[in-house]
Amino acid sequence: MLKIYDTNHNAIGHIVKYKDLKIEGDVTTGDRTLSFTYMARHHEICEEFYIETQDDEYVVKEKGVSTDGFLSFVAVLNLEELEAKPWSSFSIADSTISDAAKLALAGSGWTVGECTVTKKRNAGILQTNTLGVIQKLCTAFMCEVVYDTKKKTVSFYEQVGQDKGTFFLTGLNLKRLQRKGSSYDYYTRIIPIGQDGLTVESVNDGKNYLENYQYTKKVKTYIWKDESYTDAAALKEDAEAKLKDLSKPEVSYSADIINLAKQKAGYSGFSFSLGDTITLIDAATGIREKQRIIKLTQYPQNHTKDECELANKLPSFEEAREMLFSKDVSRVSNMLISLFTFIMLFSLLPISQRYYSFFVIVTFIDYWDTGDVCRQKWYFILIFILALFLFVMRFYYWRMLLPIPYILEYLYTPTCLLLSHHFNEIDILLNVDTDGTLIKQF
Repeated sequence: MLKIYDTNHNAIGHIVKYKDLKIEGDVTTGDRTLSFTYMARHHEICEEFYIETQDDEYVVKEKGVSTDGFLSFVAVLNLEELEAKPWSSFSIADSTISDAAKLALAGSGWTVGECTVTKKRNAGILQTNTLGVIQKLCTAFMCEVVYDTKKKTVSFYEQVGQDKGTFFLTGLNLKRLQRKGSSYDYYTRIIPIGQDGLTVESVNDGKNYLENYQYTKKVKTYIWKDESYTDAAALKEDAEAKLKDLSKPEVSYSADIINLAKQKAGYSGFSFSLGDTITLIDAATGIREKQRIIKLTQYPQNHTKDECELANKLPSFEEAREMLFSKDVSRVSNMLISLFTFIMLFSLLPISQRYYSFFVIVTFIDYWDTGDVCRQKWYFILIFILALFLFVMRFYYWRMLLPIPYILEYLYTPTCLLLSHHFNEIDILLNVDTDGTLIKQF
């Protein structure tokens, strides 16, 4: 049962007729996402409404409808109070994360819950909100965060979860397993550099580097610079932790699992949570090793459909965020190139055609670029065919020594400008995704 609140957080009722309820969690960022399909029309649910489950409160961010007439929703954790307070600057020096978080959370209605991180570090960030400060602290202290949206607490752990001796076994609670390994970010030596060129020589027997040959004896050097470090001992401690992950290949697994503990009494020994370390046993591939659950997808209505992602190391908080937004950065870059091309072509137009061409180009780009991916594909093809047709017609009139009709001139100019806009966005045709996979991106 899901409890629904309107945008003013007034309770409007419960919904019980829904399907495909799914909760996704990510240990790296602390994010959780709720999605479901609503099978009735008793309550009008809109974007920015609130949904309360047994464990958390979410904010509706997406609303869709399919051909069967049923509505689907996607909601994220309600962290609005952490997003409300702006910070022009936030900085700490030689502080614990607990003290820093208390300062950041003051006046938000949230407090610090559990905290197992005791080390002291420096951190600073500009132009952000309280949630951004919390995320920056997690990066600086190399720790993980858990948000409790009901108790309104933020907890910090060196590592979320535990090793309870749980295992995933093919034929019992493991349905399918896929392994992926890579050593692109593999290094055995790290040279850490802090503020004002600070090195670790004073606390590392005169050497400015650290080594870890747990996997091979190859020497591969990584230079790590972080201006927030002013203490050599702290710089060495975190560099050792970073190298421990870098000095072994990254191995990850995708697994389809059956959550027996959620389904049957007497199977509590098979329980697991996000962040737990479990033992994978797969006879088909000969795999038997310990891995950590870094992403968990649960279907509360049918736990035989649960999925998880396991790995022997995690991306940092900033790396996880970078993967989410790297495509947006690429998009902005292409827009700047397109803008430059537009200005160059626009300056060559006769003055009589500039004003209407500007209106057409801005209107069409604004409308179509906010459309879905499929529509952009057909739009691009349509503009290309139209431009080719207009070119052939203009050439025909020119070849026959006939005056070119005004309608051709007034269509040809903005069409070519629109086409140039999309030709500059060359990655619309072919691109490489952030994980190295070649993708078509129409």
